[in-house]
Amino acid sequence: SSPPSRSSSSSSSSPPDFGDAPEGRGGAHARERAVWAAGGSGMVRKKAKSKRGSLKDKYKVQRKVKEHKKKLRKLQRENGLKSRHSRKDPGVPNLWPYKEKLLSRMGDAKDRARELDQQQRQARKERLEQRRLEREAEAKENAHKTAPAPAKMPGTGNEKKWFMKDLKQLMEVSDVILEVLDARDPLGCRCRKIEQMIQGEYASSTSRTKRIILVLNKIDLIPQEVATKWVKHLRREFACVAFKASTQQQKGNYGESNVSATSSQASEEIQGSKCVGGQQLLQLIKNYSRSQNIKTSITVGVIGFPNVGKSSLINSLKRARVVGVGAVPGFTKQCQLVKLDKQTSLIDSPGVLFDADTSDVSTSLRNCLKVEAVEDPVGAVKEIVRRCDKTTLLTNFRIRDFSNADEFLYLVAQKRGKLGKGGVPNLISAARVVLREWNSGKIPYYTLPPEDPEDEHTEMKLTDGDAKEFDVRKVSSEAIKSDGGNKMEL
Repeated sequence: SSPPSRSSSSSSSSPPDFGDAPEGRGGAHARERAVWAAGGSGMVRKKAKSKRGSLKDKYKVQRKVKEHKKKLRKLQRENGLKSRHSRKDPGVPNLWPYKEKLLSRMGDAKDRARELDQQQRQARKERLEQRRLEREAEAKENAHKTAPAPAKMPGTGNEKKWFMKDLKQLMEVSDVILEVLDARDPLGCRCRKIEQMIQGEYASSTSRTKRIILVLNKIDLIPQEVATKWVKHLRREFACVAFKASTQQQKGNYGESNVSATSSQASEEIQGSKCVGGQQLLQLIKNYSRSQNIKTSITVGVIGFPNVGKSSLINSLKRARVVGVGAVPGFTKQCQLVKLDKQTSLIDSPGVLFDADTSDVSTSLRNCLKVEAVEDPVGAVKEIVRRCDKTTLLTNFRIRDFSNADEFLYLVAQKRGKLGKGGVPNLISAARVVLREWNSGKIPYYTLPPEDPEDEHTEMKLTDGDAKEFDVRKVSSEAIKSDGGNKMEL
């Protein structure tokens, strides 16, 4: 069939056949075909850029390579390195008559050089070994001369002497002493020696009569009826207030509940994040100021064992984060003065273990020592197993039933992955895990107050005889009235 003719009316026509006409170097026929391939339009496809480089760039690269190789050969000559194209040593000519003697001498020289090298290496190893032995001997000698100091514990050793100095100054300048107790074990946290010093040695350090208020903190960790019994028991000696510090995380504007911690309406407030018992405590302090006819400011000192919540109490009363708090015992290192208002100043003090034995198991269970500083963690866990209900431990650690404390630690080590070489359970590490959960309150436990033959009226009578300004019967949630948040009256 003949080739289709070129027509502008037909858009589907194929490009014309130009026959066997010779194509010049300009490629005129190729451009015509490109035009038809592009749809017959008048646009010409742009020629692709050539990848050929110029001779100028080619000669420049060759010159650079030549200079680089020349520089490398020069460095090899300066460093005494053999060139890649160096000639091979032809050796001793066979026709030389003393060839055998020369080769034997050269062999002996190589042997001597090899022996010398081995001797030098052996001497170097002996010197290194001798230095290592000397270092080990010196380390052992230093360890015997100056034994490493044990982990610092709050209120022990030199720190105790330093803290006692601050504590004595606090007792001298304070008008009211707030002794903070852990509600889980109030009797174990009481500082009997300090109470006697306040009532005897430091009673006349100022013109005002010093008073002691017991603050039963952390009541959210025990049942409310147990907290009420403890308050009644402690009020037989001093004024006592049940308290729960604020657990809010903001820097200021802490919430505060107006209900009393021992009232029946306080059960929901205690489990919340607001402060409970702060209004009652402030009212006792203001009653003291009015009874003593104090026109100037009064100073309130806060004392107690480590990690009983002294700094948290101050932040809750101030309703702002004014002092640092931490779950680690011994966080507070020095006394800190906080202005509560124009007439009241609070002094935060570091926790001190006054007459407590740091090796005693009961001291370890009061959260007064760091877990890493406990000398016998296994013995402390045995005491925990003896005190706590087995069902509580099984539920908390999710382990099977056990018969004794050693088996309990064995199961905890397997559950928490505290294993040594060969899969042997590490009982000490497992014991420290149990102690951390005990200190954080994950293992619920509390002590009950001793049974008193006297009734509630005896307790109230003793409180009234101690000080009228600390009459706990009058200070209640129903009697406290706030006027603008600053002024309180009965």
